[in-house]
This record gives sequence, C-alpha cells and structure tokens, in this order.
Amino acid sequence: MNPLKSKIKHKSEPGMVLFLRLNYEITKDALLDLSKYLKDYHKSKCIVLIDEYDHPLDIAYRYQYYEKARGFFASLFGALLKGNDENLKKVLLVGVSRVAKSGYLSGLNNLDVFPMHDLEYANEFGFTEDEISILFQYYNKVDQLEEVKKWYDGYKAGNGIHLYNPWSINKFIRTNILKAYWIDTGGTATIRKLLWRSSDNFQDKGWLQHSKTYESDSILEMLLQGNLIEFEKELPKMILDILSYHDVPDNLAESNYHLFMVGLFSQAQFRGYKLMSNKESGLGRFDLKIEPTENAIYQTSVIMEFKLLKHKNNDEDEYNIIDDETDDEETGHEKTDNEKFIDEDETGHGLRKKSEEALAQIIEKKYRTGIRTAKLVECGIAFQGKRAYVLSRVLCKEGDQWVEDS
Repeated sequence: MNPLKSKIKHKSEPGMVLFLRLNYEITKDALLDLSKYLKDYHKSKCIVLIDEYDHPLDIAYRYQYYEKARGFFASLFGALLKGNDENLKKVLLVGVSRVAKSGYLSGLNNLDVFPMHDLEYANEFGFTEDEISILFQYYNKVDQLEEVKKWYDGYKAGNGIHLYNPWSINKFIRTNILKAYWIDTGGTATIRKLLWRSSDNFQDKGWLQHSKTYESDSILEMLLQGNLIEFEKELPKMILDILSYHDVPDNLAESNYHLFMVGLFSQAQFRGYKLMSNKESGLGRFDLKIEPTENAIYQTSVIMEFKLLKHKNNDEDEYNIIDDETDDEETGHEKTDNEKFIDEDETGHGLRKKSEEALAQIIEKKYRTGIRTAKLVECGIAFQGKRAYVLSRVLCKEGDQWVEDS
C-alpha cells in the first residue's frame, strides 16, 4: 500500500483528508495521490486551482532557501500536473511573478501562459472601469469615483485596458477610507527589490531570472546568499575580463585593487547594507566589511581581506610578497614582457597561499569583533596582475562560537 494512503482517513463529509506526518519522499507525491483518491471517490476528474503558486519561492528567496524550495515544489507540482490526465480535467495556476521560467515548472511542456499584456484574459486581472462604475452605483459612491481612480487605477493590461485592484476597491467600499491597502500584503516585495538589477531578458520578455553576466550586483548576490562556489569562480573571471595590466602597476597595485573591490561592492549601500573600508576592528584594520541593516534581504555580514602577490624577479627563486600589513615602499617597477609568461602552477600556488594567509589574518586580528548577525561570510582574496584567487567560508553563530557551515 502507498505509505501516504495509510496516513489518510476517508470520510463522507468535507475534511476527508488528515495528514499525520510529513516526509519529503511521501509529500512530494501528496497532491498526485490526492487527485487519484478524489477521482476514485467522486467518480469524476479533478479541477485544480492553485492561487499564488509563486508565493513559496518568493518567501524562500527572501529567507535564503530558494534552491531547496524550488526543487521541492518542482517535484510536488510536477508529479501532480505532468502525465496525470487520467485524474485531472483542468488546471489553473495564478501568480504574480512568472517563475515558470526559473525552472519551477520546467517538467511541464503543455502550459498556456496568459500574462496581463495579452488580450485573451486581460480584463480578468482586476476590476475594469465598467465594473467599477456598476459597483459604485450600487453602493451610492458615484461621487467618489474620480478620487478612487486616482488611488487605485494602477494597472494597464492588453490593449490599454485600465484595471483596478479588487482588494483595494473592496476595502474602500467597506471602510470608505482612501489609503494604500495592497502594500500590506507584501505580494510583490521580492519583485520590487529585484527590479533595480533587472537584466535585458527581464525587460524584453517580462520575467525574473538570475543574471549569468559578470555584473557587480550578481557577484554581490552570490556573496550575500553564501553561494561561495560560484563566487570563487566568477570573481576571478570578472577581474580577468575587466582589468588591464595598466590598471595595477607595481607602485599602485595594492591601493588600486582595494579601490576596485570597494567600487565593485558599493551597490550594497543601495540594498540595505553598510559598506566599510579600512576600519579598525579587533586588533587591526580589515580591508572591507559589509553589514546588513534591518532593511536588507539577507541578514549576512561579510569580512574581506586582500593580499598582493608581486611578480617573481628574474634573479630570485622566491616571489616578492607585499600585503597590507607591510610598510615597504614600492619601487615603481614597470612590468616587462617576460613577466607575462609566468608558470601558471607556480603562480596559482602562490596566490592560494596568500589567500590562506588572508583568511588566517581575519581570525588572528579578531576582525569578527562586533559582528551582530548569526551568519558571516569571510573571504581571503589574493591578486597578481589580472589574476585573482578566492578562498571563502560561511560561518554560523552557535552561542558565543562561530562554526563553519559545511
């Protein structure tokens, strides 16, 4: 017997289903099994109505478990909606953001999508002007119609149809108070936060998706989400693509790399974070710190430490190493053509060593002092020419201790 079926109690009255225990392997087929039981019980195929189907991903994105939620609901809805014609007659999904393009419903290939700008169902996304007029006549509020239009005529659908928010209209009819009711629902909070970094795909096609370019905002997003595998891969690629050797001459390399990183993450200030550079903390001065305010999506702090690996001199067996703790003056040495042909393995080893030293310095100098968030990302980044190497870790606060997240 199906393990879910053994946990379901059938009744002849409404409320016939009782879930006694949740388990991923069982619950991912829960809606599929339910459609079978309903069809068997009522001797008729099911009509499935799913309102706000995108809301789980919206919440998951805001609270940083997006990928897990996307995988679960893709399995849940995929099992119900794909290859289940025997039990389903029709399905209607309604939502705010078109997350079907994120892979959420990628298992389905027979969906018809009707956005607001299409004509077929354009007048179904809210109250039309004709419907508002009829409503206000019925409730004797015709004299307030123009003022209501100024407040709630906020949508324009296909063919220029003006739509009014049904929730706001109904609330006004009941209270007779003009105010912004819809903001209390928070249904578009994620969209509003993401609009500032929308890609060409978003503007051209009308849906949200993660950027795959080397834009500073997407690099910042990886860091704040704790997606360190991608961050460690994409940041060096970005530096290789953008920087020139002329941007980091020997006598200015350390300060120029530092300024580049400050500029790269300066967008954090517009997303509810405080960005600090070369400030005292613990027993020294960190290179870069990002701390969230209460308005930030991710309550994650970031500490970065930078190291510089100089080019190897031709007459020496070792690299000249410069970091932010030394007081050595630069010589203004100009790179020669020979310096462009450095042993990649040897350089990679040197960069990794400096990244490890950067991470160790964060602990040694007690740069974590004063961190108030429960999640912390630490990065040790080493530079040489157009090369960069990144080592990073995510830590979670457990009592008074920071524990590395595995």
